[in-house]
Amino acid sequence: MKPLPFLLRTPTLRWKPIVARCGASALLAVAALPASPLHAEPQPPPLDEARVTLPYGELLRLVGEARAPHEKIPPVRCALLNADYRVSLAGKTGSPSTLRIEAAFLAENFTDEPVLLPVLPGNLAIHSEETPGQADQAPLLHQEGQLALLLRKAGRQTSKISFSPTEWKERDSGWEARFPGLPAASRTLRIEAVPDGWVLDVPGAALHSGPEGGVWQFQLPPGQSTVRLIAMKADEAPEAGSWSVRSEIFAEREDGILHFTAHVSAWPEQENPRQLVLRLPAGARQIEVAALPGKLEEWSAEIRTSTPDAQNPPKREVVIRRAPGAEGEWQFALRYQTPLDALAETWILLGPETDGNIFFLSQPAGVELRKADSDPANELPAPEVSALPDWLERKLTANEGTGRIRVFRGDTELALQASYLPAVKMEDLTVAQLTLSTRLARDGALFAEAAFDIEHRTVQPFAFTLPEGSQLVGASLQGKPVRILRREKEYEVLLPAVPSRQDSVSKLQVSYTGNLGPFDPVSGGLSLALHHGRHFTRQLRWTIHLPENYEAAGVESNAEVKAAAEPGAILLERSFAAGSAPAVEASVFYRRRGLAQNR
Repeated sequence: MKPLPFLLRTPTLRWKPIVARCGASALLAVAALPASPLHAEPQPPPLDEARVTLPYGELLRLVGEARAPHEKIPPVRCALLNADYRVSLAGKTGSPSTLRIEAAFLAENFTDEPVLLPVLPGNLAIHSEETPGQADQAPLLHQEGQLALLLRKAGRQTSKISFSPTEWKERDSGWEARFPGLPAASRTLRIEAVPDGWVLDVPGAALHSGPEGGVWQFQLPPGQSTVRLIAMKADEAPEAGSWSVRSEIFAEREDGILHFTAHVSAWPEQENPRQLVLRLPAGARQIEVAALPGKLEEWSAEIRTSTPDAQNPPKREVVIRRAPGAEGEWQFALRYQTPLDALAETWILLGPETDGNIFFLSQPAGVELRKADSDPANELPAPEVSALPDWLERKLTANEGTGRIRVFRGDTELALQASYLPAVKMEDLTVAQLTLSTRLARDGALFAEAAFDIEHRTVQPFAFTLPEGSQLVGASLQGKPVRILRREKEYEVLLPAVPSRQDSVSKLQVSYTGNLGPFDPVSGGLSLALHHGRHFTRQLRWTIHLPENYEAAGVESNAEVKAAAEPGAILLERSFAAGSAPAVEASVFYRRRGLAQNR
């Protein structure tokens, strides 16, 4: 055998082991291969059988790390629990720029490591900070453009900071100051040394107490980011005054909710009013306020909770404010909703506290509503759509009609007794036609193919049955294999949604086998029964093919027997009434073909 050419150029080949160190005294031996004259890139050596040697101490350390329990990291590392703000107006009612806000924070660190909790903007003017001399006090640090509390260990820690408002401005006979408020579970604002003749307002907050001894205290909402403090002289503060208020309310049910749209019109009894306070329905949710085009200009709306007293519990109310000299009518829209059970016996229509409410109720089909005998509301004749208020006519026209409109004149609450009419049961799935072909053999074996043309509109299961002792061997839906589920004596397949067209059907084909027992060599009879499911079937067409050299001598069936195109076959057809199952029974008497002529 001749040596290869490139070996002739390298007559001496030596295998030299190369030792590389890996990790802690690990040795890895690989062979140094001779360089190819073709200058091919060297391939890395295989490492499948490489060995690593570790000192025993290193091995113990790795095993210990693997077995050590991993500390669970809490989903929240820290949180601000309370934020209490205090402001003193002593000698500062005319100069909001000199205000000082004293903030007391209570935070909690849920880990054992130091955590920074941002609390204030970094550009805020800080006047003082309580020196953290104890372990439960958190110092204030400047971090990435923010002022943050350093929570040095697990547990609750406090901090007190004094700072100036971020902005302030003069108002009519008063002023407004704003400062940042960090979201916390509990937040309060306490204003002290309020002079006589001055009133305070904090939009979005509820007045908790005051004025008592010149002290006002507000409960701030948890998520409000900016706190607004408004101070005004009492004789210049906007009063609600006396109003004449009426509303038109449209109510309709949808998905278990009563949706209300109220158009409110208010007429003041004094000149140049600047504020309207309107009590909202008790239990109303998702409240929204919107202006009507051209009806309310230079306005603002605020939804708040009224101050409770011994006679009046707290209530939700909307405050409408307007700039001095603003023109236009006081008209606006309220939207709110209340839950309503599907079969609620009582429907409650709610309206704001006005001098009169007119309810327009869209009564859906299948529900009869009548006014409770104890309710003083009066039902008015139902007007034509064209006679409804303009805004409601446009709404109903845009929705392409609605249910029957009922009109009531009532107070803030109207109770209606509901009775529900029984719904007519409709078939949501229909088998337009069932075509069945059954082929019989002399030993009694049978092979059947069934084709279902199913009409439906939604995704839903379809169930069918097979004769007792049968074995399902194949199934397809729309010509593609489909998964069939077995539920006791029924088979089930999930039908997909189909387009809403009259000729849209799902085509399900199944095949199965069975055995009726061997045929008599001369003549005999057999009984066949078909019950392919519980769904309404309009038309059934069943062809029975007898074995070769056999013919039917007679057939008795609850279906119509017709002549089949194929010799030795029996054709049965039947139409079913709604609600009946597709059940067909047949007794077939057979004989060998040509037996009558031989006799």
